[in-house]
Amino acid sequence: MKKTFCIILTLIFLLLTHTACKNNSTYENANSTHQWDGSVASSFEGGSGTKSDPYKIADASQLAFLAKSVNEGTSYSGKYVVLTEDIDLNNVEWTPIGNGIQVFMGNFDGKEHTVKNLKISQSIHYTYEYPTGLKAPYCDMGLFATVQDATIQNMVIDGATITIIDTKSTYTHRVGVLC
Repeated sequence: MKKTFCIILTLIFLLLTHTACKNNSTYENANSTHQWDGSVASSFEGGSGTKSDPYKIADASQLAFLAKSVNEGTSYSGKYVVLTEDIDLNNVEWTPIGNGIQVFMGNFDGKEHTVKNLKISQSIHYTYEYPTGLKAPYCDMGLFATVQDATIQNMVIDGATITIIDTKSTYTHRVGVLC
């Protein structure tokens, strides 16, 4: 189910990206871009996570804070997160949001902003145990590696490089620019 959801999300994202690229006013008139140095913020720019007062992400270190907090167990279920600026990940190695076991379950709105220069070459490896007891090894890669019951919308990803270094046949690789 997660795999199907991620595939559907990726297809919707690609359609939105294609539409945004065709509409040059959305893509070319982007606000200022903040380049990332690999640092992780200790909080968001502001907000309380509600629909009327979402968590605000204004730079890449705050986006990395979202990844860190999700990967440490905060799902953001029922919470709202928005981008307030374009973000340049500066081709610094990105740790995806969600790590296979910990998932993003919130509402993420890019507000038509662009995340550019995404680079991922380090895979998220984990073994998932299905309710039937079957265990399966996976490797997920993307801006968001693992989501469940989430909404991700209104953003453009420009200049992504995702490289699978570990090609062990025991892992099922699930790769997408968004998810």
